[in-house]
Amino acid sequence: CVVLPSPASRRERKSTDTVSVQSYAFNYMIDYLHDNYASRLNEVLAWEDDFPDFAEAIGRKIDGIFDNIISFVDGHFQYVCRPGGRSNVCLKMNQLLLYNSYYKSHCLKYMCIAFPNGIMIVRGPYPGKDHDSPIFTNTKTTMQLAQLEARTGRQWCYRCLFGYSAFALSRHMQSMLKGMCRRTQAGRRFNKKMGGAQVSVENGFAGLLNSWGAVGHKRMNKLGAMLLASHVHVAAMLYNIEGIYYGNQMTCMFCDRLR
Repeated sequence: CVVLPSPASRRERKSTDTVSVQSYAFNYMIDYLHDNYASRLNEVLAWEDDFPDFAEAIGRKIDGIFDNIISFVDGHFQYVCRPGGRSNVCLKMNQLLLYNSYYKSHCLKYMCIAFPNGIMIVRGPYPGKDHDSPIFTNTKTTMQLAQLEARTGRQWCYRCLFGYSAFALSRHMQSMLKGMCRRTQAGRRFNKKMGGAQVSVENGFAGLLNSWGAVGHKRMNKLGAMLLASHVHVAAMLYNIEGIYYGNQMTCMFCDRLR
């Protein structure tokens, strides 16, 4: 069992266990879990056999507006310390790459893909200055869905993801209405219905932070001194395992619609 350390926790240390030894053991286990398990489970096509059930569950939730949506996509930012000083000795990075003018802070970005069975795929990290749309393009998720469609030969039942209006529309990506379309009565109903379902991915990452608080603690996220990407991916893996056995906020939203 691996528990990410919380800044509020205070554990009694033995006289023979120094801080450096504990840090080495912790980082070793994080690397082991990330290389052997988290990196393998963090794949969208690992759940391709369940795509029909996902599409049916989401279709019932949104009253049949779409019948081929299998997941919801959203970007998430992770606050980090300003690069510099001791935390940036081994990593020469321009802090402007991490500064986000919208959040007025330095951060890393992750792309989250949430399935209705509670599984959350986390891709990243990416520089905080990048927009969610090119970040999603770099994940090549739509390319994987296109390859799945070509491999199975089921052009009539292709699968789509759904995101907010910043994502570009494509054959395998749908998004919220924007511009003049969202001002009509039908457009407002569409965005309201789809927004109520898309909030599941935001609840998913919020649940991850509630379960593994160290991932979201700004003062502990130091580039060059910590394995931030491995911490997030391992935390997502443990959160998914917890959701499989005990459920989470995403399963509560779709549990009565999954067979």
